[in-house]
Amino acid sequence: MNKIFCLSLAICLCLCAAGALAGCGRAPRVGDIRADVIALVEASYEINEVFFGAGLPVLDRTAEEYADLYAYYAPSTANTYDIVDVAHAKFGSIQAVRAAAERVYSADLLESNLYVNAFTGYAVSGIGSSVIASDPLYVEDGDYFYQSVSHRNYLTHGMKIFDYDTMKITPPSTANAVYVTMNAWYASDPATVLSERVRLVRESDGWRLDSLTV
Repeated sequence: MNKIFCLSLAICLCLCAAGALAGCGRAPRVGDIRADVIALVEASYEINEVFFGAGLPVLDRTAEEYADLYAYYAPSTANTYDIVDVAHAKFGSIQAVRAAAERVYSADLLESNLYVNAFTGYAVSGIGSSVIASDPLYVEDGDYFYQSVSHRNYLTHGMKIFDYDTMKITPPSTANAVYVTMNAWYASDPATVLSERVRLVRESDGWRLDSLTV
C-alpha cells in the first residue's frame, strides 16, 4: 500500500512540475508572434481613443433639437454627462466597449486599470481627511449611454507608432508571457525614436496586450 501511495505521489509531483515548466517554458520566436503583435497593437488604437483620447461623439447639448433629451432623459448628474451619439459612435454601449477592449487587452489590465476609471469611478484620500472622488467616464441610464463632460484627450502627442521591423523578444519572456521591444515614435514627433517594451500574455483564446500602447 505504501509503495502504491508513494508511486501515486511521485506521478502527481511530476505532472505538477511539468505544468509549471510549461508555464515558464521557452518563449516564442519573433516570427511566431509577429502577426499577433501587429494585430493587437493596431486594434489598440481604437480602444485607446475611447479610454484616453477624444472618446465617443456626443449630442450637442446646446442644440435646440436635443434640448428635451438633456432636460428629461439625462441621469441625475445631467450637468456632468453628455449623451453619446450612438448613431455615429463606433460603440453604442458599455457592453460594446468591453467586448472590443477584451479582444485587445488582458483581463488583468482591464479590471485593474481601464475599467475602474471608465465604468466604476474611484475615490482616493486627499490632504488631511479629504477624499477626491472621480465619477466613471461612461454610464448607462435607461436607453441612453452617457460620457462624462470631464473626459479629456490625454493623447496630446497623437498615436504611438511602432516599427514592427525592429521587433525583438526580450527576457524574461516565457511561453505564456512575452516581452517585445520595438522602436516607436509619436505621430506628432516622428524624429524622436523611442525604445518601447510591450508585454503580451497568453489567455485561453489567444494573446492579449498586458501593457498599454499609449
